[in-house]
Amino acid sequence: MVVARSRSAPDRKAWELACAEFHQAFCELSFPGGENAWASLVAGGAAGIEAAVVFLESNPYFFRSGYMQQEAWHRLKRAPLTSRQERRLELVAIAYLSRPIRREFWSMVRYVRLRGTSTLWADLRLMVNSDDRSLKTRAGWLLLARQDSPVKSWVDTELSRSQYRKGYVPDFCFNDRIRDEPAS
Repeated sequence: MVVARSRSAPDRKAWELACAEFHQAFCELSFPGGENAWASLVAGGAAGIEAAVVFLESNPYFFRSGYMQQEAWHRLKRAPLTSRQERRLELVAIAYLSRPIRREFWSMVRYVRLRGTSTLWADLRLMVNSDDRSLKTRAGWLLLARQDSPVKSWVDTELSRSQYRKGYVPDFCFNDRIRDEPAS
């Protein structure tokens, strides 16, 4: 339809109608339960919280989905969650370790830093010993974030160095900086 919009006035009109339909339906289709569920999440309502958990589990990718996921992680940091919802979000966080890193990744890190359970931290400690370098590195980032280390800043510095120093190969694995947990 985009290709045909400039061919004629009727094609342009059809494109404009399709755009109007899309924009009208976007709010209802982009979040489970639509605008009402999103408003419930913003207000801290149980229906909105569950919709946000489902939204993060489904990991949709569309225009503005990263911003919405970022906001959902932010809202859930202090929301009253059931233990089942907490575990589901921890499983989502673990799944993020295998996905491309986008803006919502760092919001997830902040959520986990605040809300992570001992089960999650134990799982991450095991992942740090993985043979998968990417998984090992990202699990280490979460453990470092728990220690209040500026992981995102370190990652940004490595990226910057690789842009400005010819031949520089960034090293994103900071696992040697993870402190051992004190014995309880």
